Amino acid sequence: MWKQIYRYSSLARSIDLRYHSNRSILIVAALMAVLGLVGFGPADGAGGLGGAVAMGGAAFGAWALGRELDPDQPASALVGALAAGGLTMWLGAPALLVLAAVAVMARLLLRSVGPAPTWLDVTAVAILGIATGARPGGWPVALVLAFALARDRQLPGEAMPLGRSAAVMVAGGATGVAVATGVGEWMMPSASEWVVLGAAVAAGAMTKIEPPFSASDAGGAVLSRARLASARRLTLGAVALAGLLGGAAGIRAVAAAAAAILAVFVVQRRIVPVGMRLPPPPGVPLPR
Repeated sequence: MWKQIYRYSSLARSIDLRYHSNRSILIVAALMAVLGLVGFGPADGAGGLGGAVAMGGAAFGAWALGRELDPDQPASALVGALAAGGLTMWLGAPALLVLAAVAVMARLLLRSVGPAPTWLDVTAVAILGIATGARPGGWPVALVLAFALARDRQLPGEAMPLGRSAAVMVAGGATGVAVATGVGEWMMPSASEWVVLGAAVAAGAMTKIEPPFSASDAGGAVLSRARLASARRLTLGAVALAGLLGGAAGIRAVAAAAAAILAVFVVQRRIVPVGMRLPPPPGVPLPR
C-alpha cells in the first residue's frame, strides 16, 4: 500500500509494526493519552479528552520529528516522545498544528521518504503553513517553513515544484492570518519556560552532524548530510524564533519540538544510555 502512496506523496511515512521503535511509540502515545485522560495531563489544566489529545499528540509529534532529526538512531525519537509528555505536564499543552508544521518542515528538508515532494505535497505544506499563523507561536514557525521551501532547491537532489511560490504564499498568508486572528499579546516566559528554550537551543547548537547511513523509505538512496544539517538547523531556528517572538505561549507551542532536539543531544552524547549509532550488518534493514 505504501509503495502506491509514495507515487503521489513524498511526505507520508509508514509506521511499520515489524520494527520495535514503531511499536513502542504506539504504546508510549497511548500511555500518555491515558495519563491526560485521567487527569495527569497538561499543566494548564486541560483534562479529559483534551488532555488525552494534548499528551498523546505531543508524544507522537515529538517522535515523528525525532525520526527526521536523527534518522540513524530510533532511540532519539522515543526519548523525545517521553520528554514531550513530561514537558506537557510541566508547561502545558503544545500547539499540535505548530508541532506538525515543524515535523513536516524537517521531513521536507531531509527527504527521508526519498523523491522530491510532489505539487500535492507542496500545496498541502503551504496550506499547513498558512493555518499555522493562527496559533500562538505559529507565525515565526511559518516564516521558517517559508524559508525552508525557498532553500530546498539549494540542497542536493531534485528541486521540488513550486517551492519559491509556496514560500511566498506561506510567508504572506501566515502573516495575514496572524494579523487577522490576533494570536495574543507577548507574555514574559516563566523561568521554567526560559530554561526549556535555552536548553533546547544549547543542545541543538552542540549536537554533532555526522553523515547519516540510513536510506530513504522509497528511493533507497542514503540520506544527505547537507539535508540533515538543514533539517536540524531550521528546526532549531523555528523553536528559538517561536520562543523569542511568541513569548510564553510560543515556548509552550514548540515545547514538544524542543524535547525532540534535546533527545537527539542526550542520546548522541550518551547522557541517556540507550542505543548506539552503529550501522547494521550488510543486508539487515535499518530499525526505522
